Parts: sequence; C-alpha cells; structure tokens
Amino acid sequence: MAERMKRTQVLLPEEEYRRLREVAQAQHCSLGHLIREAVAKQYLRNPRKGRQEAARRLVAMNVPVADWSDMEQEIARGSHPRRRVAGNGSRADRRRGPALQPRK
Repeated sequence: MAERMKRTQVLLPEEEYRRLREVAQAQHCSLGHLIREAVAKQYLRNPRKGRQEAARRLVAMNVPVADWSDMEQEIARGSHPRRRVAGNGSRADRRRGPALQPRK
C-alpha cells in the first residue's frame, strides 16, 4: 500500500527553481522527489547530526580544561564537600564542583 502524503507549497526564487529542475532532470526524477529526498537527508535521516554539531561548537569554543588525568581522578572521587573550589567557598560553589584550571 502506498504511503499517505500531505501536500505543501514552497515558494522558491526563479533561479533556484530553474536549477533544481535541472538537477531533477539530470537525476531522472521529479522535482517533488528531489525535494523530499533533500528534506529527509537534511532533517530526518541523521538524528546524531544535531549532537555532532553541538559537540563541534563546544570544541571550537577552546575553553580551558584540566589535564585528563586530573579530571579522571575528580570523576573517580565523585562529589565531596571538602574539595577545593575556586569561588568564595560558599555552599553553591561546593555544589558546582572544582573549577578547572587552564593547561600550563
């Protein structure tokens, strides 16, 4: 049984429409098929893409982090109320955890 579809209308500048028609003809498919494939590829088929993009942006921020071995030790220790904090020593600072120092 054929998949049920919903109709939508997209307005394109004439030049984009012309170029897309050429691509569709070259691929021996309809303009609608070409657009459906593009939508599926961009927004529906790669659920990890959003997470990958977020990770890429985080890495690009170039923020200072502790050495991995130090971070690993902190993770292994878990939350401890007596650990040193970089703030004013308030309860909120202790909840936030230790401040990361830039690499030397």
